[in-house]
Amino acid sequence: MKKKKKLYELNYSSPSSYIKVSELDIPLPAMPPLELMDNYGLPEEEQKFRRTEIPNSLKRKKKHLSEEEKKFIEDEYHKRHHGVWVLIKNKPIYITGPYYHFLNYWWTKNGVHPEFRYEQALLYQLWDFIVRDINCYGLFLIKPRRVGGTEFTLHLEYEYATRVQNVKCGMQSKNDNSAETNFKRLTKAHKRMIWFMKPIHKGSDDPNEALDFKYPMTVQTAKKLRDLAENGEEEESIYEHEELGSVIDYGPSVAVHYDGEELNRYILNEFGKLEKMSAVDCWDKVKPCLHYDNGITIVGKAMFESTIEEINDEQIDEMTDLWEDSDPTKRDGNGRTTSGLYRVFIDAISSTNHDAWGFPQEEQNLKFLNDQEKELERKGKIKELGKLRRKTPRCVEDALTPSGNQSSFNKENLSDIYNRLTFQEDINDPLTVRGNFKWTGGVFDSKVYFEVDPEGKFYVRELLKDGDDNKYIIYAGEKYPANVERFRGGVDPYDHEDVADKTRASKGAGVIMKMYSELEDGAKLEDSEGISIPLDGAWDWTSKCPVAIYCNREDDPNVFFEDMLMMHIYYGTQMLPENNKTAIKKYFKDRGYAQYIMLRPQETIADQSKAKQTGGIAATTDTIDQYFTLITHYVMNYWNGMKFIDLVKDLQAMNRKNRGKHDLGVAFGWALIACDNKQLRTLPRGHMEGQEGPKWFDYHEVA
Repeated sequence: MKKKKKLYELNYSSPSSYIKVSELDIPLPAMPPLELMDNYGLPEEEQKFRRTEIPNSLKRKKKHLSEEEKKFIEDEYHKRHHGVWVLIKNKPIYITGPYYHFLNYWWTKNGVHPEFRYEQALLYQLWDFIVRDINCYGLFLIKPRRVGGTEFTLHLEYEYATRVQNVKCGMQSKNDNSAETNFKRLTKAHKRMIWFMKPIHKGSDDPNEALDFKYPMTVQTAKKLRDLAENGEEEESIYEHEELGSVIDYGPSVAVHYDGEELNRYILNEFGKLEKMSAVDCWDKVKPCLHYDNGITIVGKAMFESTIEEINDEQIDEMTDLWEDSDPTKRDGNGRTTSGLYRVFIDAISSTNHDAWGFPQEEQNLKFLNDQEKELERKGKIKELGKLRRKTPRCVEDALTPSGNQSSFNKENLSDIYNRLTFQEDINDPLTVRGNFKWTGGVFDSKVYFEVDPEGKFYVRELLKDGDDNKYIIYAGEKYPANVERFRGGVDPYDHEDVADKTRASKGAGVIMKMYSELEDGAKLEDSEGISIPLDGAWDWTSKCPVAIYCNREDDPNVFFEDMLMMHIYYGTQMLPENNKTAIKKYFKDRGYAQYIMLRPQETIADQSKAKQTGGIAATTDTIDQYFTLITHYVMNYWNGMKFIDLVKDLQAMNRKNRGKHDLGVAFGWALIACDNKQLRTLPRGHMEGQEGPKWFDYHEVA
């Protein structure tokens, strides 16, 4: 007789190894010897996950169990709590307790048990990590279609509610009908659940509003109550064990539905496609349901999961904010992300087309997707290419790329440059570098240099040679930038008072544009109906293009102001800021760089007789129209000159109505107006920077 293997005992005191899931390092529990793992000793082709075979005698509920039957059920509950280790294709895989329950006992919406999938095993391991993390509120999951995200979240909620006493679990979805549909999927699986994994509940097997794991109420007649009272007796329970007392329900797509309740588990399905509420508003109401003591103690976990491809651009803005706020590499002093959630992205390459063991065939998937994209690109079907990328994203940027439907600018051209910037075979070397501008030796007003930093705040396309950077002249005791004939800057700032307004998510943004150079790009033109236009949308141009961008929000606006100052000093040019916000101008003046602020261009002033030329430019109907016109022209003719994907994405979602949410696009608009400024004259021939010299363009006092 074959000796039965010892059951695995879960132990995290000494992790056996770590696995990388998105940005998180997930510890795996202690690993048993290989000979104690399922499938040990089998040839590789037979090392597949196999469901536990339920004895025929236990497939129907029975009152009297043999010792062997009792042991089988006890062992299954042990595995549900501790999990199992299995050799699959010679790879030791830890199957968590909930995933073991999922593979063996859950019924999918198609009426079958799920198959083992490696990426699902990782998700269950991730969830196990989240449950044990006292500083995490849950999971923020973005994924491609048809990877089982809804099934995953429904099962996790059901498994928890049927294992733990007196917990409340809720769910919502993109609309009321979807929430009800998901609840029915869960109750359908419950109805078919094997009897020894199925707690008693009150009501029918097909409830309309809630699955309530409490004992059904007995009918109490007047005579029965009288007899019990006369005999001084209490009604004897017919049940051997205490009731579970847990509840699973669902609610309409309304942010305040669970407001004020206590929740131990919560699902927001298709959070990126909400039709009647904001995901941010919903989380603002649900989050307090998951903690005590004003957030000190987290008592519940949330599961946000969604595909992205069908959502509008405003929703993408919201999803992008939540994604950034759920970065586990950026935590506050309490060890928590801004949202409290941990973000995870599942790509299309590693989540489909599985081999016989359940592992994704990534090379085959990559080739198939590449061939699809190449064919669409060859045929010039840019819109279809964009849709394909959102449906089958390789990176989260694909999933969170605006569709362009709400953009005021040429959608096909913006899709073209976006696809070029993200398509792997188009780019062998990075077109931009990330880093920070800094003062040499940390000494203010010395020399600004650029330091490469993968976590930096700036993206730069062109770095200047020593001697070409930090150029200035001194006139009448003031520094004047000496590269304004080559570069111009636009800034969309924020002020000190904006920091206190937590509802305003605006960031500070800046763009440096390189002016057109006949020497560099004059030969890269073609004739089109008598008009000279750039070849290939200016893909090979090195001028008339943005060379540096910044879009960030600092708690202290002075840090942002200093960043903008260093960027403009490095390129030796002026900034044209939106002057509705005055603090950045005051900062430049107080630091001795008043002449690095561009006066409002004469071309933007409608009534010259009444206008007072001031530093910066007001955001009026006329000036907004002007920069939208300039951006429209640029995207129509020079779209491939933009080598910054963040700028392209901002323009893909930007229009006049929502421009306040697109700080980088606004800064780009001001930079284009700055480039159009005709009042500046070039530096006199032979004049050296850093010396006294003649006035070389018409400056006026900065207001």
